[in-house]
Amino acid sequence: MGFLEDYFINPVLHGTGYNPVNTLVYAVLLVASLPLVARLMKRLGMRADERTWASLLPFVVLGGLLRAMQDHGMFSFLGGAEYALFVTPGIYLTVFLLALASILLEKKVGIPTAWEGIFLLAFFGSWYAFVIRRITPLAWVLGVAVLAFIPAYFVLSRYSWRTLPRVSSMPVLAHVLDASASWTAISVVGGYFEQHVLPSALFSPGTFWMFIPLKLVVAALAVLLVDKYSDGYDAWVLKFALLVLGLGPGVRDTLTMLA
Repeated sequence: MGFLEDYFINPVLHGTGYNPVNTLVYAVLLVASLPLVARLMKRLGMRADERTWASLLPFVVLGGLLRAMQDHGMFSFLGGAEYALFVTPGIYLTVFLLALASILLEKKVGIPTAWEGIFLLAFFGSWYAFVIRRITPLAWVLGVAVLAFIPAYFVLSRYSWRTLPRVSSMPVLAHVLDASASWTAISVVGGYFEQHVLPSALFSPGTFWMFIPLKLVVAALAVLLVDKYSDGYDAWVLKFALLVLGLGPGVRDTLTMLA
């Protein structure tokens, strides 16, 4: 129990970030879950295409929003359940179940999954709007992300994607957004620290800007490798997982700085 408290429970309760042990365990759980997601998509008759991607995109943004709301104690009325529902790893399961429920509802009554995701975004977003106090960090995040992504986009646009050609650059943009948000929080706004093991070991606040091009290159290589060695449902799930790992934290970090 002491081991679980030190490496899994206390980091969640006290917001002290990740450590090598829980990082490895969460990574293994993620990798193990991806084939199961692909099988579930097939059983539900979901297409591995851009339309399915677009219908689930609001839920990725919703995950970042819900995590930011938890940062500011907006779910404190739930007691200890807020940590299980809205902090990693629970937040991923929460959003997954919301998306799955929306998919099943679409099949049952015909309400598009995207509409349900947009409704949830609007509902929780209007709630979060009451705690927003500043907009400047948003300008920093978007400005830096766009400047970093534009040259990468021109390079990637020369590549003929085998799978999901119209959205394959999005995971790269998502990770650039995440890195830009982290840099803005740590080096511009101040008062924040990097929670993940590797970037916190590699960079100080003064050199954290280097995390942006590094993450851009790693994300681009990851998408290129997926496109080269996977197709069908496997390629869809892997690329969407890369999107989730970048966009969810990026949205969370950005929104947290605004409140």
